[in-house]
Amino acid sequence: MSIHINLISDHLTPALITVLADKPNISCIYLIHTGAHYEVLANKLKRFYYSKNINSVELIQVNNPNAYADVRQQAEKIYERISKTHPTEYLYLNATGGTKPFAFAFAQAFDKRQQRSVAIYVDGHDNQIVFLTDDQSLKPFKQSEVLSIEDYLKLYEFEFSDNFDQYEKVDKYKTLTQKLAKHFKRSPGALPSINSLIQESGFNNGYLEVVHLSKPPFKALTEILTLLHDNELIIYDGKTITVRSVEDARYICGGWYEELIYFAAEEAELTEVKLNLEAADRNELDVVAINQNTLMIVEAKTINWKQPGAQSVVLNKLDTINRSYGGRFAKAVIMSAHPASAKLKERIEHHRNLQLVETCDYQRLIKFFKDFKNTTEGKQ
Repeated sequence: MSIHINLISDHLTPALITVLADKPNISCIYLIHTGAHYEVLANKLKRFYYSKNINSVELIQVNNPNAYADVRQQAEKIYERISKTHPTEYLYLNATGGTKPFAFAFAQAFDKRQQRSVAIYVDGHDNQIVFLTDDQSLKPFKQSEVLSIEDYLKLYEFEFSDNFDQYEKVDKYKTLTQKLAKHFKRSPGALPSINSLIQESGFNNGYLEVVHLSKPPFKALTEILTLLHDNELIIYDGKTITVRSVEDARYICGGWYEELIYFAAEEAELTEVKLNLEAADRNELDVVAINQNTLMIVEAKTINWKQPGAQSVVLNKLDTINRSYGGRFAKAVIMSAHPASAKLKERIEHHRNLQLVETCDYQRLIKFFKDFKNTTEGKQ
C-alpha cells in the first residue's frame, strides 16, 4: 500500500495525476498547506478525493513557507510522523506545488528511498513524472492518462449534467454544419449579414418575428438562406425570413461554429470532447476537450469584432472561466470564424494562457487539435 503527500498550491491538477494513477493502492493522503487561502484549496481537494472514495485524507499546516531552514525542520518532523504512522507503506511526496523553498525543503526531507520514501515532480511540459533525487536508477516515466473532463471540472467545483439528446441533434446537422463552414470560408462577408438578419427575429428575447428584407440579398447570402430553408431551419421566400424555432436561430447565429469545432476535435481523436457545458452560475463552456491530462477550453465566436465592447466581454469571460475551472495546466482558446482585429490580437498576446485561432476551415481546425494531441503526448 502507499501514502501520498500533496503540497498545496493554486494549481491542484498535478496532485490528481499521481493520486488517480495509484488510487487502488492508496491507504491515506496528507495535504500540506501554508495558511488560510491554501487550506480552502486543500479542503476542495479533500472533497474531490472523497468523491473518488478515498476517505482517509488529513490536512497539515506549515508556517513560514519562504523561510527554508524553518520549513526544512517542519518537513523533517512531518516525515518522521508519517513514516512512524505508516511503517510498512511507501511514501510518495508530490512536490509540484508550493513555493520553491517549500517544495525543495519537503523534497529533501522525503528523498529517502532506502526508507521507502521518494519525492516526485509532475512535468506538464514533457508529460512525465520526474523523481527528485540523486539516485540515477530512478528514471522519469510517462504520466498515466487518468483525468476525464468531469474529473477536471469537478475539482474546480463546476457541476454539469451531460445532455446526450443534444449530441444526437448535433450529429443530425453535421453535414449542414460543414456546408455552412464552406460557404462562410468562401464569402466571409455573409457571416455578419446572416447574424444580423436572424437577430432581427428577436430570438434573444425568447420570441420570433418574421424578418422583412429591405433589399434583395447578395448571391452568397441567398445561397446560405436557401441552404437553411432546404434544411428546414427557416422559411425563406425571397422577401421574408421566418425562423422555425429559437433553437434553430441560436444554431444559425453561432451554434453551427461550436459544432464544427466539436466535430474537428472528435476527428482529431482527442481523449474526450464535450459541447456546451453549462455551470450552475450560468457560465457556459462552448467546447471542452482533454488529452493526456491537459484540458482545453474553447470559446467559439462568429461575431464582428468591430462591435463596441465585443473584445473586452469575450476576453474577460474566457480569462475568468479559465482561472476558475482550468488552472495552470489548462489551455484557453478563442476560435473566431470572423477575422480578428489587430487590437484584439495584441490584447490576447498579453494574456498568458489565451490563444487565438481564426478560421472556419474544417481541415485547419482538425490540424489544430491534432497538434494539441501530439504536443500533450510528447510527439512535438
